[in-house]
Amino acid sequence: MDTLTDHQVRDALRPYQDGGTLSALFETGEITEDTIPALGLAMQSRDQLNEHQETDTLGDVLAYVDAVGERQPVPNWPNR
Repeated sequence: MDTLTDHQVRDALRPYQDGGTLSALFETGEITEDTIPALGLAMQSRDQLNEHQETDTLGDVLAYVDAVGERQPVPNWPNR
């Protein structure tokens, strides 16, 4: 898959609000050193439930995060 857009990342993360790192990415676009490990744990959890499509979607988000790198909250993130 091509790199996701900001909007696609938000859509993919909507069901994974954890009140922490994944919520921060969903709500503000912030990416920290904890974002990739949090995505990895979410992927592992979905994989154990045999939810392979969800695992793949989170893998796409992980690729986006890896390509973008760490960043502060993004102004106007929900409207991008």
